[in-house]
Amino acid sequence: MIDLYRRSGGVPEPLPSIAYTDDGYTRTNLASEADTRSELGFEFFATIDPAMQRVVKRGDAYLVEILPPDPVRVSADLVTMRQAQIALLDAGLLDQADGAIAAMTGTAGRLAQIEWAKATVLRRDHPLIAALGSTLGLDEAAIDALFAKAAQIT
Repeated sequence: MIDLYRRSGGVPEPLPSIAYTDDGYTRTNLASEADTRSELGFEFFATIDPAMQRVVKRGDAYLVEILPPDPVRVSADLVTMRQAQIALLDAGLLDQADGAIAAMTGTAGRLAQIEWAKATVLRRDHPLIAALGSTLGLDEAAIDALFAKAAQIT
């Protein structure tokens, strides 16, 4: 936590270790002496947690704002189905992928169709990815590149 002060209506900031009076004298005890802070024009602004808050200027006013959460980054080994399908669409492969999944037969084919229709995420190491990549003529590097591109889609 950091205490912020404004000096003579300026930008909120932590107290300096040294401040000067109008007549040139130094003051080094600002943190412990409220009278000295007041004499030098320092007014308490706010206590903030810099990991969670920041000070922003809106017009002529300064406000404490909660930092937005860091975006969730999905690794290139795990992407959402939405990300995967958009990456395939961008690569011109989505229709082929959908067709390949639909053409799979037997129990394994039915399981693949369920995975493709109902999964919310795709793991790079899932057997369906290797089978689909092979059907689409993609080597490991091309599959990795598609996963990396998909992981960047927000």
